[in-house]
Amino acid sequence: MAGALIVHLPNSWMFSGQGGGWEYVAFLMIALGAQALLGDGALAVGRPQRG
Repeated sequence: MAGALIVHLPNSWMFSGQGGGWEYVAFLMIALGAQALLGDGALAVGRPQRG
């Protein structure tokens, strides 16, 4: 995603502009980061389960 963002940075802000914009790629990066921190994985943000 970082590679896609670098490619789209010189383009305009809106995705409807010439060559597409960079805001959708930035949104996807933020969404993927949020999903990586959710759930029961090793890097999840939350209280550990006591058992």
